[in-house]
Amino acid sequence: MPSMRWFNRQWRVGSDDFAFSSILYAAMLLSSGVMLASRVSTSSDNYLNGCDGASVAWGRSMIGLLCLSFISAVSFLCTSVFSFRGGVFELSKRAVVPVLLYVDVLCVCCLCVLALLSAKYAIYDGEAHLCRRASTRHLFRVSIVMDFTVFAAFVFSMMLVYDPSGAHVLRNSSDYAHVWWKRFRLCCCLCGKRRQAEDAYADLAQVLAAAFRAYDIVPSDIAAGMLLIHGYQEHSRRLLASRVRYGPNPDGLIERISTQARLAVRLTPHQVHLVHELQYYSRFYMAAYGWMLFTFQHCFTGLPRLCCFDPCMSCRSHPGRHVNQCCYCDVTALLRETMVLEEDVLYTNWNNKVCQPVHYVAFDSNRDALVIAIRGSMSLQDCVTDFAATPEVIALEDVDGKYPASEYYVHGGMLRSALFVLENLRQQGILQMILRGRYATKKLVVLGHSLGAGVSLILSAMLWSANPSLRDRLSCLAYSPPGGTVSRAVMEYESSFVVGTSLGYDMIPRLAQHTFDSFREAIFDVLAASSMNKNLIFLNMLRTSAIAKSFHPSTADAAQRRPSVESTSYRESLRHWPCVPSRETLKLYSCTTTIHLMRTVQVSPFKSCPACCTFYTDEYFVPMIRGPEEVQMLMSSPTMFTDHFPDRYYRIMKKTVEQLDRGELDRFYVDSLPDADSLGADVAPMDFQPPPSSSDTQSSTCCEALV
Repeated sequence: MPSMRWFNRQWRVGSDDFAFSSILYAAMLLSSGVMLASRVSTSSDNYLNGCDGASVAWGRSMIGLLCLSFISAVSFLCTSVFSFRGGVFELSKRAVVPVLLYVDVLCVCCLCVLALLSAKYAIYDGEAHLCRRASTRHLFRVSIVMDFTVFAAFVFSMMLVYDPSGAHVLRNSSDYAHVWWKRFRLCCCLCGKRRQAEDAYADLAQVLAAAFRAYDIVPSDIAAGMLLIHGYQEHSRRLLASRVRYGPNPDGLIERISTQARLAVRLTPHQVHLVHELQYYSRFYMAAYGWMLFTFQHCFTGLPRLCCFDPCMSCRSHPGRHVNQCCYCDVTALLRETMVLEEDVLYTNWNNKVCQPVHYVAFDSNRDALVIAIRGSMSLQDCVTDFAATPEVIALEDVDGKYPASEYYVHGGMLRSALFVLENLRQQGILQMILRGRYATKKLVVLGHSLGAGVSLILSAMLWSANPSLRDRLSCLAYSPPGGTVSRAVMEYESSFVVGTSLGYDMIPRLAQHTFDSFREAIFDVLAASSMNKNLIFLNMLRTSAIAKSFHPSTADAAQRRPSVESTSYRESLRHWPCVPSRETLKLYSCTTTIHLMRTVQVSPFKSCPACCTFYTDEYFVPMIRGPEEVQMLMSSPTMFTDHFPDRYYRIMKKTVEQLDRGELDRFYVDSLPDADSLGADVAPMDFQPPPSSSDTQSSTCCEALV
């Protein structure tokens, strides 16, 4: 970081990104040179050992290829050495890398020319057959192929990091948003030029422009920063978890305290009821994913299971209305997951477009409830809807007057999705049946996972607002809802009938525009604080916690370490970047009440392991109540993506409820939280706290001296 300037334009790569690739090229070229050196001799008339009939021209080309291979290898090794120098922001230590790349390009081009010339003599002219030994012929051919491979790999890698807009100067955020819109123009053509799709792509361009702000960064910088943030947060989590003590395992097994472990207050009967409700209805959001998720859960046996469940699923009529179904595999998977009667499935819509999510309506006779389930993200169109996050005002009735009307805004893409689902309910006559028909007295449950959870939050607010008769029987269950869905005013408006749930370090319930902004700035701060080269960070990716100790507040010498002047000055320049949006980001949230499944301990069935490691085969998760203020920070963790998978949450939630009913989780709860511990946010913070600069330290010292 920043992106390398080369040939008078910026590239999508930094000057410290050539370390490993240059080592690979140098190794291949050295191998090629060694193979040629074993078969080339200046004492022979044609410079080739064992190829008496070969021409002198071929021998000279092989001599040139030998020399150029070693020269190119040395050039690539120099590039690698300088790429390993300095921290991410210390550009002056790698200023020679672009110059070395010019030398690399010259060497690689000459190498290609000589390899072509040698291949012409050896293969086209057939002079390789004049060599007496087959091993000599094979070595020459392998050497030529390796040189071609180096050339092709080098050209291909530079094509990957080429930035078409690298020569343009962006003056403001509007210019950067226009760059994103041009990138999405092809997607607009592929998805159809509908007005709604164009609006979604325009919102997506604005959101990404506000998120990345045309900062001079490359993908590897983000990866290195996330590793450092992970190490920093992991060290803080370990410090906090070290103060937690649970009761012994009833079976006498060894347990390791998880870094997620915290003291949790015992659930009330009402909260336990909410946990059971969430677990019971979780099968309905699983069914919304159709046959693909069912097949993923049952590898190699998914479709056979569906065929055994309904052998005639594709050759018979099905009650209800089903949109975009041919073989009825999705409907069969829905019936298999929910175990409802087929005649109770009123409507399914499997047609998926931008701002048009998959959804279905079914009646659950066991709970006497009508369920509206909305699928989460499972396609490119769903991802566009996710990121079309420009806030839009929503009109709601019977607001309490605490907030002005302009404060009732929601996620734009999800609002359009909720309007689409609501319009379908009207057209199919289902809304009429809910209000004044067959289901007028039934409980109504609106639910979804991920994107579907966000749409459910907005749809339930619209239904609750427009239909007072629903207010005593409407509930919304949001499974892993996006963190940036509704404003604080809307969140409080629907607090009486909405409950959310999330698992572990799932990033989606924590992801909003303002939390992403904080996470991005934390990445910049941690990169400026660390003097370690990016490539060394990647080599130590399994011990990031040890790396982060050098600038963690709990370390004694952390206050003594100061980032370099160059790193500090570049970090300050990022605070005044020209493409920063002029308007402040509107904050979006999800739910006032979230039942969070927190991992407490990992259990090992073995007391020791000959390989000096422990294999954990079981985990305990504990449901605990969290408010919106506790999920306002992204956590960099290896499970930040996997904890969002719908099948993982479903399995863990089912097992957790079984353990809760058996009383196995009682030892993880306390009746009340103790007083604030001495180990607080100053010693073990989750958000990165950059060390004070030398100027700040001098100022504080002067103030103390004056006092």
